[in-house]
Amino acid sequence: MKISKKMKLAIGILCVFMAIHLFYSESVNAASGSAYVAFNTDLGIGNSPSINTILDNMGYSVNYQMNPSVSDMRTYLSSPQKVAYIHTHGNAGYITANGGSCLYADTITSGPSKLVYLSACYSANTGSRGNLRTKFQNLGTDASVTFSSTISAYTENDGINLIDKLAFIYMSNGYSVGDAFVTARATVYSSASSFYGSDSVVITGYSQTIN
Repeated sequence: MKISKKMKLAIGILCVFMAIHLFYSESVNAASGSAYVAFNTDLGIGNSPSINTILDNMGYSVNYQMNPSVSDMRTYLSSPQKVAYIHTHGNAGYITANGGSCLYADTITSGPSKLVYLSACYSANTGSRGNLRTKFQNLGTDASVTFSSTISAYTENDGINLIDKLAFIYMSNGYSVGDAFVTARATVYSSASSFYGSDSVVITGYSQTIN
């Protein structure tokens, strides 16, 4: 029987999720402190891909927001978080809140101690209001994950969403930030034959861990 390309992709994605279940079941709860997870539904692709649950299972106290305001994001980024993950629209020097208001790099006064992960287009780039990646680096955040071009997904369980989720699963098992992301990207590419823009990633603090 000839297997169609669509069926091959479905089988590949199923294999990825089976691997996630087996791998994630062995994660160690070794973290402590606060973490922030925010998701912008303007993206139209479902909810945050379980990253709040992953961080919670690691031992973090997670502050989770759907459609936060700019004030919300600034407040949580300025509070003593260890990890922050924000999935939203972005451009050079800023990320957006639901409705299009912008959080600019030059208005941020403090950041997470361990990791800021901005799953947003162009979040690595410099604009007229500064650079988010270098801003957090200068504020003392150990590691960051940002992107220099567009990133994409069709649902909450594919594309960059799945890469993000896998990256945090690998981090929960002791992988460094850089190794976790690269492994997650390779896993998704092996089944989907697409990077979904993740090849534009810019990682600082590659060898840092969050558990």
